[in-house]
Amino acid sequence: VDVLGGLKLILDQGYSREDVLDVARAYGQTMSRLAQAEVRLFNKVFIAPLREQAVDDDTLAGQLEAVVPALLELLGKVIHHVHRRHLAIALQEVTATERPGSTETLAAGFVDLVDFSRVTQELEGEDLGHLVNRFETMAIETCVAGGAHVVKMIGDAVMFVAPNVTTALRVALAVVAGVEEDEALPAARAGLDFGEVVPMSGDFFGRPVNVAARLTSFARPGTVVVSEALTESAGVALETSHIGRVRLHNVGHVRAFKVNAVAGP
Repeated sequence: VDVLGGLKLILDQGYSREDVLDVARAYGQTMSRLAQAEVRLFNKVFIAPLREQAVDDDTLAGQLEAVVPALLELLGKVIHHVHRRHLAIALQEVTATERPGSTETLAAGFVDLVDFSRVTQELEGEDLGHLVNRFETMAIETCVAGGAHVVKMIGDAVMFVAPNVTTALRVALAVVAGVEEDEALPAARAGLDFGEVVPMSGDFFGRPVNVAARLTSFARPGTVVVSEALTESAGVALETSHIGRVRLHNVGHVRAFKVNAVAGP
């Protein structure tokens, strides 16, 4: 009832039902993933050891009843704090840039691990989990440190957006180089494009996203491949190798370039 009352107040401020549902979907997707991660950790640390001790269901239920309410209250405070921090950063970005209309002009990029399917067949479950976590941690930290926004992790790939071409290029090169330096990870590759995208439910859609994803699949291990549109929008000098006009699935023909270096510090 409290939640529904809060939603009514939001609607009364002029937000449409479609706007509220859009945010609700983002909440649902994010919280579902968060809950799954929390439960997996809780099972590993708390439930699994009790199961190994052959604890019966009644005893396990009693243990859970003693622990879960306090844990939920603690996690609620943590989630509230983290949400406020991210909200503050997002508000700073909005007030610092002009974003008229329903679209945004951004650089979109993907970095993925090469030959990941083969790697998954060679590793055991726990080792595979460690490898994915290793890549996720490095990719997210590098993107954030470089000024890009991590949109999502998709298995062996990270999708990010950046407000300008220079930031996106440096982040992509840094992630690929970081993977190269890690002997535990297979090689990485990246694809980038620049243009108008549609933000929706915490995700981004549009031609630049599709082009970046297809260029990533086209790129060779250890390289960053970009579109002609991105090179033309770069605010700094780029050292590139012209690959040629390539045909991308469900996108069409795009002039592609391999980025060797970005000018400046």
